[in-house]
Amino acid sequence: MNSPSILIAGFGDAMNYGGEAIVHGTLRMVFDAFPKAMVTVATVNLESAGRAFSGYPNVRIIQSQQRFSPYRVMMGLLRRVGIGNGSPVRMKLRIADGHDIVLSVGGDNFVQKGISTLLDDLIRLGERAIANGSFYCLWGASVGPFEDKDCFERVSRHLKKAHLIVAREVEARDYLADLGCSENVVMAADPAFMMKPKQHDSAGTGRHNSDVLIGVNFSRLALDYMQPKMPEQESIQRLAECVRGLLALSDNTHVLMIPHVMSSVGGSQ
Repeated sequence: MNSPSILIAGFGDAMNYGGEAIVHGTLRMVFDAFPKAMVTVATVNLESAGRAFSGYPNVRIIQSQQRFSPYRVMMGLLRRVGIGNGSPVRMKLRIADGHDIVLSVGGDNFVQKGISTLLDDLIRLGERAIANGSFYCLWGASVGPFEDKDCFERVSRHLKKAHLIVAREVEARDYLADLGCSENVVMAADPAFMMKPKQHDSAGTGRHNSDVLIGVNFSRLALDYMQPKMPEQESIQRLAECVRGLLALSDNTHVLMIPHVMSSVGGSQ
């Protein structure tokens, strides 16, 4: 298979730098292995994904969600007159059709406490890919834990059908064993580590090219998974101590704070 058709689904939005990095690393690996591959990246934000991935050959950007449908229009109208709560935007499952390989870019999609709308859509997308005869892979994923029994059992049934699960942590691998998935699981580092580094000009920044620049990317979402869980202010203080420690390494060390998630209306996380 010299020119496979590959779908990358589930990463969401390139305004999430973690998700963007996963896709960049994945694209690099894909084109290193298959220079003539045709890759489709499904996203909820065509504009940000277009800016992030337009420089790659043979990459097509598509909208992953079905924003307008007769059902959603009807439910939206009813909500406006005080009936019901409308209908969430759902993923277009047909985007799985016509691909040799479907990569469900895991990240944190398979860690919800219950079956969210996104997780339900990704499970159904994977089931459709399998039914189509595509090679279905949960790619670069954290998995679990699932506190709800029905959620645990549904995810277990689904992931047992996956052709391959690439877990990015020992904890995820061990939890997958609890789900009954072992034979189809391998471990690998987060695909983001395969991003091609870029050399940035230091002119106008007050730094010299010989200086050491350390980027620190910290997601506030990570606070929810810290054990034991600590107050947010304490975690911020610890992060500040970490940054001060890095700056103390040498006189020519600089720290760049990198937001994890940007917002199109301003602000970051």
